[in-house]
Amino acid sequence: MNKTGPRMLTFTGKLVNPLDLHQDDICIEDIAHALAYQCRYNGHTKKFYSVAEHCILLAVTDEYPGPPGMKLMHDAAEAYLPDVCCPLKNYLEGFKEIEENVMKVVSKVFGLPLFKGVINDAVKEGDSKIIYWESKALMPEHEVWGEPTKPFVELLGLTPWQAEELFLKLFSEIFEKETS
Repeated sequence: MNKTGPRMLTFTGKLVNPLDLHQDDICIEDIAHALAYQCRYNGHTKKFYSVAEHCILLAVTDEYPGPPGMKLMHDAAEAYLPDVCCPLKNYLEGFKEIEENVMKVVSKVFGLPLFKGVINDAVKEGDSKIIYWESKALMPEHEVWGEPTKPFVELLGLTPWQAEELFLKLFSEIFEKETS
C-alpha cells in the first residue's frame, strides 16, 4: 500500500493520497462531512447549499431516476477531490480519470455498481435534471438551464452539520435496506 506522494488529512484523521486511494482510506464519515461543508456551484449561490444536501435531495426524490444508494453517493469523489465545474473539468487533462479512480474505490467499499464510468446513466440524468430546480432557488435569474422536466424539489436549507447528520442517517437507511 503506497502511503507516499501527495497526501491530505481527512476529517476522521486518515492521511490519504487522493491520487492513490485504497479501500481502507475510505469511510462514510469522511464523505458525509466533506460533502456537507462544500458549497455547490463554486459558492455562486444566494445562500449556502451543500453537495451533501444536493445528494440527499436527489436520493429521496423518486421523480429523478436511479437507485437511491447511487444517487446519494454519486458525488462521493468530491470528499477527496475538489468539485470542478463541468465547463472547466473538460480542460483539466487527467482529472476525469482521477475522479473515476476515486469512485471505483468508493464503489468497491460500499458495493455500488459502476456503469459507463463514474455513475450510471439514470443517476446522471437525474443529476442533470435537478440542476434546473436548484438553480431557480439558488441562483440569479437566468435562462441557462432550460425548462423543467420534473416537479419542483424543495431545498431544505440545511446547515453543514444538519446535512452531515441527515446524509449519514439516509446512508444507514438505504444501505441497511439494500443489504438485508
